[in-house]
Amino acid sequence: MKKLIFMASIIGLSSMAVFSAEPAKKPWKNALELSVVSSNGNSKSQSASGKDTFLYEWTKSSLELIAGGMKAEDDQGTIAERYNVSEKFSYKLSDRNYAFEKFAWDKDRFAGYQGRFDAGLGLGRELIKNDKNLLIGELGGGYLKEDRIHNEKDLSFATGRAYSKYTRTLSPTSNFSQDAEYIHDMEDPDNFRVNTETAVTAAINTSMALKVSYVWKHVGEPPTGFHRNDTITTVALVTNF
Repeated sequence: MKKLIFMASIIGLSSMAVFSAEPAKKPWKNALELSVVSSNGNSKSQSASGKDTFLYEWTKSSLELIAGGMKAEDDQGTIAERYNVSEKFSYKLSDRNYAFEKFAWDKDRFAGYQGRFDAGLGLGRELIKNDKNLLIGELGGGYLKEDRIHNEKDLSFATGRAYSKYTRTLSPTSNFSQDAEYIHDMEDPDNFRVNTETAVTAAINTSMALKVSYVWKHVGEPPTGFHRNDTITTVALVTNF
């Protein structure tokens, strides 16, 4: 009887330990954004955009993969088309400091280029980090190559890069973010680039959210016949895995 009581006690304690343990936090997360707009009547147009962000975190490092695209058509044909992929690997040097390498490719023939390749290395720091606010800053350098259309001479040059991202928690179900990036052409200072994104995200339920974003891109010396500024406003449904 004593042996049975002892064995039952061991089994009971083991079961309590198993059921009381919190589920293990998964090392990865994925966010898929989709937006579709169709207009019919006096004018007819369709546009669709998508973006997928995958993040995998180890103890001291992380890998971020992003892929996206956007296409718009009207009665005359395609009026806008953009595609992009990128990867970024970060390694923690201390609690708030990290080193990173990144590579990105994008295509936008309506902005004057068939392909743009951007590679870089740098250092980053979490400048502000508390329950509601996160501000990071990055400095680095790299190399950019741009294949332009209309038989225009391709560009390739060394770059300097400054980047910051601010995230503010507005409520338990919503947040605001602001990204800003400056890319300096080491050979031609007038050919600088500026990229920004302003976004507000509000959760619909535990796995879906609504995101409104505004993107501004500026090129100091764009291809001949193209504008310096591009803007994109998107309302997208975000699914979190």
